[in-house]
Amino acid sequence: MKSHGKSKKELSNELEQLRNINGSYERLITCVGEVIFRVRADNGQIIYVNTTAKKLLGYSLEEWLSNPHLAFQIVHPDSSDKLQYILRQMNLGIDIINNINLKLIAQDGYEVMLTYTSIAVKNKDGAIMYYETIIRDITGQNKLEEALFQSEALYRMVVEDQTELICRFQKDDSFTFVNEAFCRYFNISKGQLIGSRFRPWVLEEDRHQFKNSFKAITIENPVARIEHRIRMPNGEICWQQWNYRALFDDIGEIVEYQAVGRDITESKLLEEKMQYLGMHDALTGLHNRAYFDEEMIRLDSNRFLPVGVIVADIDGLKIINDTLGHQRGDELIKAAATVLKSCFRDGDVVARIGGDEFAVLLGETSKEVLEQSCKRISQKIEEYRDTSSHLPLSLSIGCAVKSDPDQLLEKIFAEADNKMYIFKDSNRESTRSMINSKLKVN
Repeated sequence: MKSHGKSKKELSNELEQLRNINGSYERLITCVGEVIFRVRADNGQIIYVNTTAKKLLGYSLEEWLSNPHLAFQIVHPDSSDKLQYILRQMNLGIDIINNINLKLIAQDGYEVMLTYTSIAVKNKDGAIMYYETIIRDITGQNKLEEALFQSEALYRMVVEDQTELICRFQKDDSFTFVNEAFCRYFNISKGQLIGSRFRPWVLEEDRHQFKNSFKAITIENPVARIEHRIRMPNGEICWQQWNYRALFDDIGEIVEYQAVGRDITESKLLEEKMQYLGMHDALTGLHNRAYFDEEMIRLDSNRFLPVGVIVADIDGLKIINDTLGHQRGDELIKAAATVLKSCFRDGDVVARIGGDEFAVLLGETSKEVLEQSCKRISQKIEEYRDTSSHLPLSLSIGCAVKSDPDQLLEKIFAEADNKMYIFKDSNRESTRSMINSKLKVN
């Protein structure tokens, strides 16, 4: 009868193949860059160590094998708790003890950080014979992580000490970080700010500009700068200037923004004041000559036809300055400005264009409407004289209208100015008499 078992030759061939596999495995683990130990499960003794252990830790193979507990004896005190954990896991027969970081002391005293993984090797009955332990040197990585941690700590310390407002926020503009200056500025705690959104604080009129500034950000141009107004928690409106930088992931998607900002309310108010002074007369608050000239250019267009021009000059200002002083003369100038301004709409151009001279520009105004405006000025002057007898206000007035597209507005202004001087000359004696009588009464 034929046997179903394997022949001696077949068994011999299989044994030889197994030896070859084991030999290849031994050569492999001898050459790899990781330290490999075999540790007995019952008593923790080392029964094998590859040559990398000597390269990394400095101890010879003889020292390793003559002292089976050497690997545990050179564990740094900082890692003693982790060593005890590993031994307990082995005693419990855990199959895999994975990714335990240990600090060991090399033969030369150098501290080495290693990551430790053990895999149980069992016999045919399922009992653990030993643990195949792979140890990888992560000293460089650990030092890098420590340096990064220290760098991050230093970065945070620097950020917290800044007087600028520093924050980070996600694409939905919810905060992930704010520094102390940010909290102090808004008088809100970090706990309340983290997770809250910034956009609702932006003044509604500025939100479109705010939104568009982020649309312009790309991976090639990751920075945006914007100035906008915000409504503070107490209702106050402030100006802020922000520099935003987008942070991108590996595939070029924006994951977060970091921003540095500051309050520019004071400088904005100063800027607005300078702009105002650049367009207005400091004494009267009316527009000045520079603004008037710009408006002359703007209105010298067919779409504003007809355009009316009024020129007015204070009568007897020199007499007031000489007899009552320049302070009273300034009062007279301001009184004339008040009267003129009261006769026109807010959008009309009323300007002081010289020491005692004023001018008005009225777009889309007929000759009839312009003449009515001049009459209204005269009526307001009479009302002023009746109620304010201490200053003899009198204005000589001239007006002209541009109705032909081929006319230059500059010529129309000259025409109105000429009419004003004709009126002044024709009324010089009566005006002087009125002024003198007022001065005598006072």
